[in-house]
Amino acid sequence: MKKPVGKIISGILLTLAVITLVLVVWPPSGAKQVADAEAARSFDRKLAELETAHQRGEPAQVRLTGIEVNSKLQQIFGDMPPAGLMGMRGVTVELVHDRLLAFFSFKVVGLSLYITLGGKPGIENHRLQFNLDEVRLGHMPTSSSLISEVLAEKLSSPQGRDMLLMPDYITSMRVDNSELVIESD
Repeated sequence: MKKPVGKIISGILLTLAVITLVLVVWPPSGAKQVADAEAARSFDRKLAELETAHQRGEPAQVRLTGIEVNSKLQQIFGDMPPAGLMGMRGVTVELVHDRLLAFFSFKVVGLSLYITLGGKPGIENHRLQFNLDEVRLGHMPTSSSLISEVLAEKLSSPQGRDMLLMPDYITSMRVDNSELVIESD
């Protein structure tokens, strides 16, 4: 007995829809990072070392591990309650070779979704820059051009510009050997 072509096409489309849904809601592996109070204090100490070196007129460099960066992020964003039906629940980062992956967790109508932004951080005109080259929704690759436009619009707002402003003495930021390297003049 032959199945009609319409049923086969419907079955294929349903299968593709289920696969897409699974890829979208499946959390990326780097989205769950451990936070440690001592690592957050270490982050603060290292940045204070940069400022102290600057005040003495000496160039300096600090290297931050992923646990230090994530612990500080959890300290900053950890007490942030989700807002309404769609609110950001958290952010974590993973430092991989020379790239930074940022994982943003959102609650959308009771469902946890993750957006991953990958790229290279830097400093330009005393502002944090992020050269975006990868965007994923869950595990599904997404067009970076659409996200780049929305992100650029948000970050060019007065609030976004203030959030990205770095101290004048910080001259460079990059990921090197899976560590965040920050340099001062």
